[in-house]
Amino acid sequence: MPGKLAYLILNPVSGVSQPENVRERFESVLHAAGWDTQVYQTTGDESLAEVVCQAVAAGATLVAAAGGDGTISEVGSGLAYTGIPLGVIPTGTWNALSHNLGIPLVLDDALQLLITSQRRIRMDTLEVRGRHFLLNVGIGLSASVIQNTAREQKRRFGFLAYVWNTLVQLTGLQLRQVRLSLDGHEFRLATAELMVVNSSIIGLGELPTALDIHPDDGKVEIIALRAPSIWSLAGIAINFMIGRHKHDPGFLSFSATRSISIRTRRKAVVQADGEIIGETPIEINVRPAAVDVIIPE
Repeated sequence: MPGKLAYLILNPVSGVSQPENVRERFESVLHAAGWDTQVYQTTGDESLAEVVCQAVAAGATLVAAAGGDGTISEVGSGLAYTGIPLGVIPTGTWNALSHNLGIPLVLDDALQLLITSQRRIRMDTLEVRGRHFLLNVGIGLSASVIQNTAREQKRRFGFLAYVWNTLVQLTGLQLRQVRLSLDGHEFRLATAELMVVNSSIIGLGELPTALDIHPDDGKVEIIALRAPSIWSLAGIAINFMIGRHKHDPGFLSFSATRSISIRTRRKAVVQADGEIIGETPIEINVRPAAVDVIIPE
C-alpha cells in the first residue's frame, strides 16, 4: 500500500534481541509490502508519549513497538483514542501481552502480522496518573520481584531471572493491610499480592479464561492472594490448577468498571506492566476500548 507510513519505536536494550537486526528486518519486510518506514531508537531519557505524537504528526498509519511489555505499554499509552493501530514486536524478557493475545514471538512472524492481519482488538486500559497501562497494576509479591530483578539479570538469564527472584521473594512473603475502593465500594483486607488485571497476570494464555479476564470487555478484575507463607501460596496454586480457587479463602476476586483506589497502612511499591511506577496510595481509572492492537486472525 504505497504512501502508508509505518513508524517503529525500538528499545535497543530490551531482552536479548539485537536492535540492528530488528531494525533491518522491520525495514525490509515493510518496504517489500509497499510501506514507507521511520525508526526511532529509545534512549531511556525521552517521553515515549511525545515520540508517539511526533509519529502521528509525521502521518504514521501504523505505530509498532519493539521491546518488552513496558515499552509496548508506553507506546500504546501514547496511541490511546487516536484510532491508529499498535503493532507489537515482542523482544522483551517475558512478553506477557504477546503470550495473552497470541502475537508471534518470532521476529519475522510478528512483522508479517503487521502487514497481513486485518484484525484488531480495542483494548481497555488502566489509566494511572495520565498514563495508560495494558496489562496489570499490582502491589506485593509482583512489585517486589520486579523491583529486585535487574536489567543485567534479564539480559543474561532471560525469564529465568524472574523465576529466581520470585523464589527469593517468596521466602519473605508477608500480608499487607489494604483499603480497597472499587467503583465507590469499600473493602478492607490483608493480602500478600493485590493485582488489578486487564489482560494478564503472568502472561499465560490459559489464565484469562479461567479467571474471566478479557482485555476488551469494559471491566477489570482485582485479584487478592491472602497467603502469609510460601506453603499457603502453594495451596492456592494447587486449588487453582484443579479448578477450586473460587472456594479457596486465600483467593479473592472482585471486578470494577470505573475506578479503583488502593491505600495501604504503610507505603507499598507499585508495579504496572512490569515497571515500578511509584508507591501507594494509587488511583486507577478503567478506560474502555482505548487502544487498537493488531492481533492474529
